[in-house]
Amino acid sequence: MAHFLVSMFLVACAFMLERSSRIEAVSAVLRPVPADVRALHRLLVASACVAVATGTVVTATGPHAGDEDAVRFGFQLVSVARVHSVSVIVTVGLLAATMLRLRSARDTAARSLRQALGTMAFVAVLQGSIGYLQYFTGVPVLLVGFHIAGATAFWLSVCNVTFAPRPDEVLPAA
Repeated sequence: MAHFLVSMFLVACAFMLERSSRIEAVSAVLRPVPADVRALHRLLVASACVAVATGTVVTATGPHAGDEDAVRFGFQLVSVARVHSVSVIVTVGLLAATMLRLRSARDTAARSLRQALGTMAFVAVLQGSIGYLQYFTGVPVLLVGFHIAGATAFWLSVCNVTFAPRPDEVLPAA
């Protein structure tokens, strides 16, 4: 569990370094984003972190938490899966609310954030589909592997939303 979370932290660091290496010069400061969009954005990222963390608890509780001798958490798998699914539902709700709030914004940074949110929504739906499929088919190891790969893709989409140009920041020169 901890090694996956550390890996996701390192993925976020690598993403941030890659993204910052592409910024050459700053040419314009955009209008400040409304406070409600900033709040939704922060809640969305925090909720996504909770969803990823609770997902690692589900894996550490279930049959694929390592080799046969690995110590599992003593939780009921159904209970932790429900907690995880609730955290995902909250994340998707915040994602939808943020997308709806930004739908009428016309500036470049808002468009960039909307695109990042759209990617996150696509990955979240795909990841949720894999999660429910694995849950209702007895947690087959192949689907667990796909779900872990999907968690990494989801985390990258969260990083993309986090570091997307936002209307309260500056954009690189064209």
